[in-house]
Amino acid sequence: MKLKSFYTACFSIIILLVLMLGEFDDLREIRYSIVPLSFFISSPQLLKKSHLVNRKLRYLLYGLLLLIIFSLIFSFVSGFVIENQGYIALKELIFVISPIISVMVIQKSGFLEIEKFVKFILFGLSIYLLVRIINSESVIQVGFIQFITSGFNTDFEGSLAFIYGFLVFFLYLKGQKKLFLISLLFLFFFGKRIVFAGILFTALADSFLFRKISYNLSKKILLGSVIFVSTIILLFSAGFFDDLFIDRYGISLNAFTQGRSNILNLVFKSIDYNSLFIGNGFSYTTTYLTNIGHQQNLVHSDIFRFIIEFGLLGFILFYFLFFKNLHSEKTLSFAFLFLILAISDNTFIYVHVMFFYYLLISEDHYLSS
Repeated sequence: MKLKSFYTACFSIIILLVLMLGEFDDLREIRYSIVPLSFFISSPQLLKKSHLVNRKLRYLLYGLLLLIIFSLIFSFVSGFVIENQGYIALKELIFVISPIISVMVIQKSGFLEIEKFVKFILFGLSIYLLVRIINSESVIQVGFIQFITSGFNTDFEGSLAFIYGFLVFFLYLKGQKKLFLISLLFLFFFGKRIVFAGILFTALADSFLFRKISYNLSKKILLGSVIFVSTIILLFSAGFFDDLFIDRYGISLNAFTQGRSNILNLVFKSIDYNSLFIGNGFSYTTTYLTNIGHQQNLVHSDIFRFIIEFGLLGFILFYFLFFKNLHSEKTLSFAFLFLILAISDNTFIYVHVMFFYYLLISEDHYLSS
């Protein structure tokens, strides 16, 4: 037990250092080292232990590999593949599967004490955030209304807010309400509106809805939410709400979404509508934006990306892989939270973010209050 705590402490310190070093522009890629570090620190225990790997993670890994490969094959046969897509797809494939494999290795070794790891990282990031707040007058002077309309004008790394948010929500599911509320206040100062609102909304939905109805009904609500959100995003990307938003609120939709609207509209106009059924192939959105030299080469909406790249048929398969089969009764709320974040962000290929997501949701027994 002492050895396990020692490994947990060492791993926590290393990961925390990696996350903070990743804040520097010249060292951002160091965040991807979470994967090899997981292998390195797990290797001594792999020789001694024989813990079981979460079956749902294994199914997700195989399913995603097949879905991505077949999406590329279908789009190639249909003529929807564009220049450089194969190279970028290979790179992003590594980003997608590596956090799953690293979590599977950690589970196999059995060295990590999840709850201690969560609290250590949460405490470390909270201290780091406090230091940044003290040294940033712009954060302290921003009011709540300005936060709602435009967020904070800070240089905080957005991906840290996702990681911190997942850890905060883990505390909620553990029933540690006081620590959850305190951490939620800290999360507000990360300035990521969708994360703060997503966790608050999901916690309320879990408390007043999911826990009062059957698991099967909860899954149907999740499915309905996925269909509704996907429809709205497609209409949004087609420019359906632009004039309505200006007339009603006096602000352009693109300004409110900090430029995301124009990017979605640009990609949507580039596709053949016939491709909406089978998709344009994995990494189409990133490749297209890269090929035209756009300043932003990532679409800030995973839901939009999944539909454009996998098509409606592939998106249905993705739903069953990622939302339905990956999550249990205890982690269904996590799926709902991810859906909210996937509306306006692209966390799916962030190795360091998805590492925490898979780690937390795959350990069901830690979530029993």
